[in-house]
Amino acid sequence: MQMTEEALAQSNRHFADAAAAGDAEAMASVYTNDAELLPPNTETLRGRSAIERFWQGAIEMGIRGLELETLQLEQTDGLAYEIGHYTLYFEARHGAHVTDLASYVVVHRRHDGRWQRAIEIFNWNTPWPDEQVAGSSPASSIR
Repeated sequence: MQMTEEALAQSNRHFADAAAAGDAEAMASVYTNDAELLPPNTETLRGRSAIERFWQGAIEMGIRGLELETLQLEQTDGLAYEIGHYTLYFEARHGAHVTDLASYVVVHRRHDGRWQRAIEIFNWNTPWPDEQVAGSSPASSIR
């Protein structure tokens, strides 16, 4: 389990570093080719290229950083699941810093000696700023 924890922590650092660098392709590289991403308020995204487009849209919306905190990690037979919290940092709006706090669940699959995200779902813990159009979400804008 120790090696799994270290490998997934390294994958999470790579993902966060890629977000800070504005590199959607590198963000998508931690997913399996057939991964599924289930963001709030939008259809399920299937496949690495769809997930890369999602993260590119998020970068274009102003994501500038990401912190992940693993709260629980379990592993069995080539699969691991991770439950955690994350904080997204966006470009400042009107001089104010904007952050998004969320919870996530990721199912990782071991493939060719490396752990990759196979399924991911997340939900926001904080409301979005008032400028957001009622009933829409960043996820629907990012699609």
